[in-house]
Amino acid sequence: MKTNEYALYDYIFHYNDHNKMWAAIPRDLYADYWTDYNKQGILRSKSIDTLIAILHKTGGNKNKINKLVGEK
Repeated sequence: MKTNEYALYDYIFHYNDHNKMWAAIPRDLYADYWTDYNKQGILRSKSIDTLIAILHKTGGNKNKINKLVGEK
């Protein structure tokens, strides 16, 4: 798979040991992540590799991510 080396730059990854989920948090939503778990725009998966693959496939573009994962 061809990757976009800059696709991960605008994301922060966090692992929640309580629910065993990884989150890919856009930098502009970082503060919201800690106060609103259900905030739209934050990707979650049990595998960090899945999150990285999504970001590489979309180049980190939020519109492309929304189309790919079906978020409104």
